[in-house]
Amino acid sequence: KTLNKSTLEILIKAGALNSLGGNQAQLMLTVERAVQSALNIHRDRARGQKSLFGDEPTDEESDSAEETSLPEAEDWPRAQKLGAEKEVFGFYLTSHPLAEMGTALSKYAQNQTNELAEMDDRVEVILAGMVSSIKMAATKKPSKNGNTRYVNFDLEDPHGLVRCIMWPEQFASMGEKVKLEAMVIIKGKIDKRGREPNVIVDQLLTLNDARKQFTDRLAINFKRGVHSRQDMVNVHDVLTQFPGQTEVILVVDSVDQEKPNTQLRYVLNPPGSLRVSCSNEFETQLTAVIGQSHIHFHTPVKKKSTNGSPVR
Repeated sequence: KTLNKSTLEILIKAGALNSLGGNQAQLMLTVERAVQSALNIHRDRARGQKSLFGDEPTDEESDSAEETSLPEAEDWPRAQKLGAEKEVFGFYLTSHPLAEMGTALSKYAQNQTNELAEMDDRVEVILAGMVSSIKMAATKKPSKNGNTRYVNFDLEDPHGLVRCIMWPEQFASMGEKVKLEAMVIIKGKIDKRGREPNVIVDQLLTLNDARKQFTDRLAINFKRGVHSRQDMVNVHDVLTQFPGQTEVILVVDSVDQEKPNTQLRYVLNPPGSLRVSCSNEFETQLTAVIGQSHIHFHTPVKKKSTNGSPVR
């Protein structure tokens, strides 16, 4: 049976061709040429152009094979690979976005979806999870600012899911952030008028938004023998490119010159004017200079009261 372009793309997205070498991005870039090469070989064989022994490739076939050598390309990000799996299989196979992002999300969540049924109506909650099952709608009467469009969506966390409603006023200001499989933090109130609790969304933040808004301190750890003076200069350059409100602390791990087995740690507070905005781009640049394990974002943990509403 003919293996066409669509089938090849499905196999690549499913990861079924990973054993052939190269990464999925490289394989996807060769699909067009691979299909054309196969068609050329098939056409030549149909014309009777075979080698002397009948099982060796002809010069034309060899040339076609060379044309499909893998181009240079960075592999797909993990999120894109998982999305491709979901597209092909209808479910996540090798992992789940929530498993990949669970640690980052858990820093901001004060509640879990499986707690909502036991909580009181109109209680404020902060949930973190993945958006799914988006449904757009419109109200019959416009809001005070003339908006009518609103959105319903499911928010899925590791413990379950809950239906969320973002009414027109909120949708007008942050509706563009409601995207399928987006990782978000929502602040809202429980609505128990139906058989199952819903959440009325007052605020929706992306992980990038949440990091910038909630991170109150950034600790950067330099280690003697690992980082150089130039690394410190480069870190300073990155810090000054992203001014913001987050305090920066520098931690320097060294050893006592007279007692090499004695570990020393210095905690330095840069001038108060050196504060940063902890965006994704900031983290990417800082990680490239010093390494992910030497960067620590501190987010204060807020306790919940016994009835589930946050203590203020």
